[in-house]
Amino acid sequence: MGTQVKICIIGDEHAEDLKAAWNDCQWITEKYSATYILAGTMLGVNTGFDNIEVEDFDVFLLVGFSRRVEDLVHTFAYPGVSSQIRSLAVRDYWRETLLPRVTERILEAYGAPIFLMHDPMRALRKPDPAPIGAYSDMIGASQVQVFDDLSATLLRQPNFTLNGGMSTQVKYRVKGTKQVGDGADGVFKRQKARMNSAFWLAMLEALMEEIRQIRIERPRSKYA
Repeated sequence: MGTQVKICIIGDEHAEDLKAAWNDCQWITEKYSATYILAGTMLGVNTGFDNIEVEDFDVFLLVGFSRRVEDLVHTFAYPGVSSQIRSLAVRDYWRETLLPRVTERILEAYGAPIFLMHDPMRALRKPDPAPIGAYSDMIGASQVQVFDDLSATLLRQPNFTLNGGMSTQVKYRVKGTKQVGDGADGVFKRQKARMNSAFWLAMLEALMEEIRQIRIERPRSKYA
């Protein structure tokens, strides 16, 4: 392995936002290199994984492939919800998203470490009443009940990006995305979840901290 850690980043539109932050940060580009694969080329019947030269990458990062995790946090925000209900909610939520399925496809073929970034939570001006601890509990439960079995690590939004336990501080929202009407068509909801480079830099720093704690070995294809 060379001096740089080589990362394969597979994601939806959020990966494009992350890419802008990556390119603006010199210390990242000096120590790490990235290859981006957009979701549209990966999620059909033919995923395109056969075209990945596995020896070229030390780490896989999946970005997005989920939906409103704040809805799942809501289950952890109130003490009256039983652990059984929370466990069921965690499994049901992730079963309906693409993130575990894409993770599983990578795991089936490659032996590299896999890290995951869920869709950012919506940016709201008014602090959310849910405690930050509810978000932490959701991440922990998701890791244990879903992603441990997939040998993947689900990253969390750093506390300083949060506005309560179910939303992101509005300063991290992409500028110019303002509410039009009631957002019933879902357009504003999607815009509200698009974050700026400062947000994605925070997520990249969290990723690099995780990478520094593991031993990087060049992965080998399980089909080789």
